[in-house]
Amino acid sequence: MDSLFYIIRENRKTFIRLIDSLSIDELNEIPTGFNNNLAWNFAHIVVTQQILCYAKAGLPYLLEEQAIEKYQRGSKPEQLITLEELNFYKQQATELIDAMEADWNAGKFAGYKPFTTSMGVTIRDAEDALIYTSTHDQLHFGYCLSLKRTIRQKKSLYSQ
Repeated sequence: MDSLFYIIRENRKTFIRLIDSLSIDELNEIPTGFNNNLAWNFAHIVVTQQILCYAKAGLPYLLEEQAIEKYQRGSKPEQLITLEELNFYKQQATELIDAMEADWNAGKFAGYKPFTTSMGVTIRDAEDALIYTSTHDQLHFGYCLSLKRTIRQKKSLYSQ
Protein backbone atom coordinates (compact mmCIF):
# COMPACT_ATOMS: atom_id res chain seq x y z
CA MET A 1 0.00 0.00 0.00
CA ASP A 2 2.93 2.35 0.54
CA SER A 3 3.45 2.56 -3.21
CA LEU A 4 -0.19 3.47 -3.82
CA PHE A 5 -0.08 6.33 -1.31
CA TYR A 6 3.18 7.46 -2.96
CA ILE A 7 1.63 7.38 -6.45
CA ILE A 8 -1.40 9.41 -5.34
CA ARG A 9 0.83 11.99 -3.64
CA GLU A 10 3.06 12.32 -6.71
CA ASN A 11 0.08 12.58 -9.06
CA ARG A 12 -1.40 15.32 -6.90
CA LYS A 13 1.92 17.20 -6.92
CA THR A 14 1.80 17.05 -10.71
CA PHE A 15 -1.76 18.38 -10.61
CA ILE A 16 -0.59 21.23 -8.35
CA ARG A 17 2.16 22.11 -10.85
CA LEU A 18 -0.55 22.35 -13.52
CA ILE A 19 -2.63 24.61 -11.27
CA ASP A 20 0.44 26.75 -10.51
CA SER A 21 1.08 27.27 -14.24
CA LEU A 22 -2.21 29.15 -14.66
CA SER A 23 -3.61 32.46 -13.48
CA ILE A 24 -6.55 32.60 -11.09
CA ASP A 25 -8.67 33.90 -13.99
CA GLU A 26 -7.70 30.91 -16.13
CA LEU A 27 -8.42 28.53 -13.25
CA ASN A 28 -11.92 29.99 -12.89
CA GLU A 29 -12.75 30.11 -16.60
CA ILE A 30 -15.40 27.73 -17.92
CA PRO A 31 -14.80 27.47 -21.67
CA THR A 32 -17.69 26.95 -24.07
CA GLY A 33 -18.58 23.27 -24.17
CA PHE A 34 -17.36 22.55 -20.64
CA ASN A 35 -19.42 22.32 -17.42
CA ASN A 36 -16.79 23.36 -14.90
CA ASN A 37 -13.33 24.83 -14.52
CA LEU A 38 -9.84 23.77 -13.48
CA ALA A 39 -10.24 25.05 -9.91
CA TRP A 40 -13.47 23.08 -9.40
CA ASN A 41 -11.88 19.89 -10.76
CA PHE A 42 -8.91 20.21 -8.44
CA ALA A 43 -11.01 20.84 -5.31
CA HIS A 44 -13.32 18.03 -6.46
CA ILE A 45 -10.57 15.40 -6.35
CA VAL A 46 -9.65 16.44 -2.81
CA VAL A 47 -13.27 16.22 -1.67
CA THR A 48 -14.00 12.97 -3.50
CA GLN A 49 -11.21 11.16 -1.66
CA GLN A 50 -12.96 12.03 1.59
CA ILE A 51 -16.28 10.68 0.32
CA LEU A 52 -14.87 7.51 -1.24
CA CYS A 53 -12.52 6.61 1.58
CA TYR A 54 -13.83 8.14 4.81
CA ALA A 55 -17.61 8.44 4.49
CA LYS A 56 -18.01 4.95 3.04
CA ALA A 57 -15.95 3.59 5.96
CA GLY A 58 -18.24 5.31 8.46
CA LEU A 59 -15.48 7.74 9.44
CA PRO A 60 -15.87 11.50 9.81
CA TYR A 61 -14.63 13.77 7.04
CA LEU A 62 -11.33 15.55 7.59
CA LEU A 63 -12.80 18.52 5.72
CA GLU A 64 -15.78 20.67 6.65
CA GLU A 65 -19.15 19.51 5.34
CA GLN A 66 -19.52 22.80 3.43
CA ALA A 67 -16.41 21.96 1.36
CA ILE A 68 -17.78 18.50 0.62
CA GLU A 69 -21.10 19.91 -0.59
CA LYS A 70 -19.46 22.62 -2.69
CA TYR A 71 -17.25 20.23 -4.69
CA GLN A 72 -18.96 16.83 -4.55
CA ARG A 73 -20.21 14.96 -7.61
CA GLY A 74 -23.17 16.76 -9.17
CA SER A 75 -22.08 20.19 -7.98
CA LYS A 76 -20.75 22.91 -10.28
CA PRO A 77 -18.85 26.15 -9.85
CA GLU A 78 -21.30 28.62 -8.30
CA GLN A 79 -18.73 31.35 -7.67
CA LEU A 80 -15.12 32.13 -8.43
CA ILE A 81 -12.54 30.34 -6.32
CA THR A 82 -10.22 32.71 -4.49
CA LEU A 83 -6.47 32.30 -4.35
CA GLU A 84 -6.80 31.69 -0.61
CA GLU A 85 -9.31 28.87 -1.11
CA LEU A 86 -7.23 27.35 -3.90
CA ASN A 87 -4.13 27.39 -1.67
CA PHE A 88 -6.13 25.59 1.01
CA TYR A 89 -7.00 22.77 -1.41
CA LYS A 90 -3.42 22.59 -2.67
CA GLN A 91 -2.28 22.03 0.91
CA GLN A 92 -5.05 19.52 1.61
CA ALA A 93 -4.33 17.55 -1.58
CA THR A 94 -1.30 15.86 -0.05
CA GLU A 95 -2.00 16.35 3.65
CA LEU A 96 -5.23 14.35 3.44
CA ILE A 97 -3.35 11.49 1.79
CA ASP A 98 -0.78 11.62 4.61
CA ALA A 99 -3.62 11.53 7.14
CA MET A 100 -5.26 8.62 5.36
CA GLU A 101 -2.03 6.68 5.33
CA ALA A 102 -1.72 7.17 9.10
CA ASP A 103 -5.37 6.16 9.58
CA TRP A 104 -4.81 3.18 7.29
CA ASN A 105 -1.82 2.05 9.36
CA ALA A 106 -3.95 2.46 12.50
CA GLY A 107 -6.58 0.10 11.03
CA LYS A 108 -9.39 2.65 10.92
CA PHE A 109 -10.96 1.46 7.63
CA ALA A 110 -12.23 -1.95 8.77
CA GLY A 111 -15.91 -0.92 8.64
CA TYR A 112 -16.01 -0.08 4.94
CA LYS A 113 -19.44 -0.41 3.27
CA PRO A 114 -19.25 -1.64 -0.35
CA PHE A 115 -21.00 0.41 -3.04
CA THR A 116 -21.10 0.81 -6.81
CA THR A 117 -19.85 4.03 -8.38
CA SER A 118 -21.65 5.98 -11.10
CA MET A 119 -19.23 4.32 -13.53
CA GLY A 120 -20.52 0.89 -12.50
CA VAL A 121 -17.42 -0.08 -10.52
CA THR A 122 -18.08 -1.89 -7.26
CA ILE A 123 -15.82 -0.66 -4.48
CA ARG A 124 -15.62 -3.52 -1.99
CA ASP A 125 -13.25 -2.11 0.62
CA ALA A 126 -10.96 0.79 1.49
CA GLU A 127 -8.16 -0.59 -0.67
CA ASP A 128 -10.47 -0.52 -3.71
CA ALA A 129 -11.50 3.02 -2.71
CA LEU A 130 -7.89 4.14 -2.62
CA ILE A 131 -7.18 2.59 -6.02
CA TYR A 132 -10.31 4.24 -7.40
CA THR A 133 -9.18 7.56 -5.88
CA SER A 134 -5.98 7.36 -7.89
CA THR A 135 -7.92 6.60 -11.08
CA HIS A 136 -10.43 9.38 -10.37
CA ASP A 137 -7.64 11.90 -9.76
CA GLN A 138 -6.05 11.06 -13.10
CA LEU A 139 -9.36 11.27 -14.95
CA HIS A 140 -9.82 14.83 -13.70
CA PHE A 141 -6.17 15.68 -14.40
CA GLY A 142 -6.70 14.69 -18.03
CA TYR A 143 -9.88 16.74 -18.16
CA CYS A 144 -7.92 19.71 -16.81
CA LEU A 145 -5.26 19.32 -19.49
CA SER A 146 -8.07 19.68 -22.05
CA LEU A 147 -9.42 22.72 -20.22
CA LYS A 148 -5.95 24.32 -20.16
CA ARG A 149 -5.41 23.66 -23.86
CA THR A 150 -8.82 25.14 -24.71
CA ILE A 151 -8.23 28.23 -22.56
CA ARG A 152 -4.75 28.82 -23.98
CA GLN A 153 -5.91 28.32 -27.59
CA LYS A 154 -8.70 30.84 -27.08
CA LYS A 155 -6.25 33.27 -25.49
CA SER A 156 -3.81 32.96 -28.41
CA LEU A 157 -6.62 33.55 -30.93
CA TYR A 158 -7.55 36.80 -29.20
CA SER A 159 -3.96 38.00 -28.99
CA GLN A 160 -3.31 37.69 -32.74
